[in-house]
Amino acid sequence: MTRYRFGNGEYKYFPYSPPEIFQSLRESFYPELAKTANRWLGYFFHYLALSSLKSNN
Repeated sequence: MTRYRFGNGEYKYFPYSPPEIFQSLRESFYPELAKTANRWLGYFFHYLALSSLKSNN
């Protein structure tokens, strides 16, 4: 870690598989979060398209 200027210390990793409660929460929230992320991505590309049209005129 020192060579990347993060100071001295040890890397701390979580176990490979999260506890069951976290895994079930992740699976239950993911579909709605994915819908929201895709909607925001659509808004972003729509905004970019409108911005490019305005700048070309």
